Amino acid sequence: MMLDKFSQFITDKFLYDQSVAMEGLLDCGLKEQLFELAKAHNKLQEVLDTMVKRGCIDLSPSVQASLASRQYISTVSEAADGHYLYQMMPSTFVRFLITMPVIIPQYLNHILTLLPNMNVSALIRLANLFDPSHSTIQPLLIKAHTSRPRSHSTGSLVSVADSLSSGIGAVDDTNAPKLDEYIEVFLTILIILNVQRGRNPATRRRGIFPVNSDKGENELYSEASQWTQGRVLACGLNHAALLVNGDLYTWGATKNGKLGHGDIEEEQRSIPLRVETFLMLNVHVLSVTCGAEHTIALCQEGVYSWGSSSHGQLGHGDTLKRSRPVQISTLADKGIIAVECGQYHSLALSDDHSVWSWGWGVHGQLGLQSVDEKLLPTHATLLDERNVSVISAGYGHSAVLTVDGKVLTFGNGMYGQLGHGNTEKQSAPKLVTALQGQAVYLLACGNFHTIAVTNDQQVYFWGKNLYRTGLLTAEQLISCAEVLAFSMPTNDKVHHEFRVQCI
Repeated sequence: MMLDKFSQFITDKFLYDQSVAMEGLLDCGLKEQLFELAKAHNKLQEVLDTMVKRGCIDLSPSVQASLASRQYISTVSEAADGHYLYQMMPSTFVRFLITMPVIIPQYLNHILTLLPNMNVSALIRLANLFDPSHSTIQPLLIKAHTSRPRSHSTGSLVSVADSLSSGIGAVDDTNAPKLDEYIEVFLTILIILNVQRGRNPATRRRGIFPVNSDKGENELYSEASQWTQGRVLACGLNHAALLVNGDLYTWGATKNGKLGHGDIEEEQRSIPLRVETFLMLNVHVLSVTCGAEHTIALCQEGVYSWGSSSHGQLGHGDTLKRSRPVQISTLADKGIIAVECGQYHSLALSDDHSVWSWGWGVHGQLGLQSVDEKLLPTHATLLDERNVSVISAGYGHSAVLTVDGKVLTFGNGMYGQLGHGNTEKQSAPKLVTALQGQAVYLLACGNFHTIAVTNDQQVYFWGKNLYRTGLLTAEQLISCAEVLAFSMPTNDKVHHEFRVQCI
């Protein structure tokens, strides 16, 4: 309690000698309070320099974590010629590299020494960073490829720590890493990642069936369906994805990297090609879904996304495109069992029935009672009491199905696709009352329409038939109550399908 009050005083008050206070805090070993003062009063550089003079540059894990944000990373990296980064925990060090990749050449040798001590999550993030097709690492690779050869042996990775004396941004090109050294680090990361996974089966997500099993494929998928809602085929606006024997293939328009095959300079039309990143990382794909310009895969190791993120639909906290699959770190510990792509927004469902949404939100399709875009997966708390079991996303609307067979919709209602008897926008999940008394077990959103199937094999659909094809015969169907239900033949195929998709 006293330390809390003291911390509040040193961060809120200004009428005291802050340099004397910093010396006192350092004398007493109160480093957490010391860095609170430093960050509150823009004294971080002074604190780091003072610690170097005293020879005590070790930082606690909590202090390291607090400094691993974009606003402090540059200062920490430059202090003491970069030696603070050598004291960082592996996971924190990786965060520094991802945020400030320009420092990678100076720490290439140090990265190698840390690899055996990194957990799977940190190794995956590092593998994505060093992937030669990744736009972040490419400038360094190009520079290494065009720089003049070294005069000394390159039999092993050469330490570049000595170059720190000339400053973080001023490394002598003659002492910079060569291209093959970057490749060596990348391959080493992949090898250690696969070794780590082999040693620790617990790193596989709970509830997902093991890939290496004596069970047949049908039995595996039957067991998996208790936990995951799998889709082996998905279509976007102008691309498609197919899961075959554990390998993911994509084809169609290459724009924005949505096929996951790496950077392609000109827009092309691709034949089906395997997404090699999953093979390199030993990641096992269980399900795939496509948006207009992005793709998401639910994997045994987590959720991966790639393509356009113009509205944040990839869930990586920015609007940068990715041309290779990148894990959505926010969902890493959420136990995700289903993922869905809308046009420019995305949904995920966890094994505790929680719903997460992100991306384009102008119509309220994220279900967060707002029309803001979200760059990171955001918990849709309004659905917490609903026990959601199925999620689906359309162009600008979303729908969810609860365990007890109720349907809730939200987002754009311009064509009646929400089923509330009007064409109004709905930013909070709302029950489709026209289906009251019906036990729905299948649900799917098209671009501007929605379909539900009940336990007694009745099919209900509402919204707009944009292309005037298929089952939708009315130009615009506003309310479920206005839709004629029709019988659907009962057969094993219907009951075994646990995911439906509309386009």
